[in-house]
Amino acid sequence: KFISQSVPKTTLAPGETMNVSVTMRNCRPNNDCTGLTTWTNTANYRLGSQNPQDNNTWGLLRVFLPAGTSISPGSQYTFPFTVTAPLTTGTYNFQWRMVQEIVEWFGDYSANVSIAVQANPRPAVTNVTAYR
Repeated sequence: KFISQSVPKTTLAPGETMNVSVTMRNCRPNNDCTGLTTWTNTANYRLGSQNPQDNNTWGLLRVFLPAGTSISPGSQYTFPFTVTAPLTTGTYNFQWRMVQEIVEWFGDYSANVSIAVQANPRPAVTNVTAYR
């Protein structure tokens, strides 16, 4: 179940990095947290890119759980990670979903955020003196 996410900026320069996070709970979308398996890195549970699925727009396809981390049924985990804006200007989707590699995608999608990648604006010119 998607809980929350932190996307501090919706406009980035090409190649700019940004620290983000997505929080997911090990429950079904209807909040049923019984009878589920525990998410671990060794069992191939990951946060995967969406919109479109398996895109590398932000510089990574998957966000891994740290080694030794176990997310039991009913628990939630915040995936902190750093994204890198594409080098081409435009508007890009930021959306994620849980996946168990080689098994299935499952659960809620994170909220989609449209992020504009724009060339750096020129700094404002101040204190201009005219000479004759």
